Amino acid sequence: MGAPTKYSVRENYLSFISNYIEEQVEFRNIRFIETEGKVCHIYVRDMDRFDTYMTLSSLKEQLPDNQFAQINRSCIVAIDEISAVENETILMYDGSRLRITPNHLKDVATAHQKYVSQFHKKKTSQEITKEIEKYHLLDISPVPRCVIEMYFDGDKPMDFKFHYVNDAIVKLFGKEKKEDLLGKTFREAFSKINEKWLDFYAPTALYGTPRRVVIDSTEIQKELYVRAYQPFYGYVVSIMQDISLMEEALERREEF
Repeated sequence: MGAPTKYSVRENYLSFISNYIEEQVEFRNIRFIETEGKVCHIYVRDMDRFDTYMTLSSLKEQLPDNQFAQINRSCIVAIDEISAVENETILMYDGSRLRITPNHLKDVATAHQKYVSQFHKKKTSQEITKEIEKYHLLDISPVPRCVIEMYFDGDKPMDFKFHYVNDAIVKLFGKEKKEDLLGKTFREAFSKINEKWLDFYAPTALYGTPRRVVIDSTEIQKELYVRAYQPFYGYVVSIMQDISLMEEALERREEF
């Protein structure tokens, strides 16, 4: 870390100095920023963290008001990371909780509701069916892919249903045929599930936030690299890769 010097300003990016190096992080990749003493910790979506001596107020000046909210004197949160605002607590999608002071409560709750409402533009069932039909062009793609619909209780993710699966994901999940997944919920298709799937997909389904993560799939006993994006409100396209196969391919490549 080092004292801030001049840095370039890039649209849609937060600029700061960390370990004497100029860093830039895209707004949509920031989860929250929290101060500890004279240091600001910037937490990003890939579970990494940057530390800087720049003040919270100087960082806040760069952030768009419609995407971030200050919840107490020492913490700013990305609104699309908020699952719920409960009394004096912010519940995050990863299950963590952050303290919110009473004087910030009303503004944060209003900002969260306003942010959520702009994404609640649902397509008709006919429109959704027509859109999903386009994915059949990827039936024989070697990359595992599916389209799911999220089920919520308020903003809390409860389950999801498979509306499209290609051959590769059927094989990855150890199923015999597509019908073993299609039309079924996650809990129906697998007897044992990792609840982290629900928390991972929720911001994408609700807010359209593209995400990526390495997750331990207890359902199939494999470590997966997963990418997710929103095709329309409430739905997620999920693209998966088996980490072990990726590592094998890299090893074979290095042999040459």
